[in-house]
Amino acid sequence: MVVLRRAGHSHFVDNVEQAHEQLRAASLPPQAAWIAREMRPIAELCSGEEAHRQIQSHTLAHLESTLEE
Repeated sequence: MVVLRRAGHSHFVDNVEQAHEQLRAASLPPQAAWIAREMRPIAELCSGEEAHRQIQSHTLAHLESTLEE
């Protein structure tokens, strides 16, 4: 398991900065409104570039380990 610090759920999608802020600004149903309220601004989180670099390096390491067996 890998924990990517200062990352949100949308850090695993393209254009994370845009997607994250769109969700924060979204008008969600009352039962889900807490999601947008609890989200930190993207400026306080790791960049999409850093998240993708981390994901790529961990994925590559996993595949290399698995395929070398």
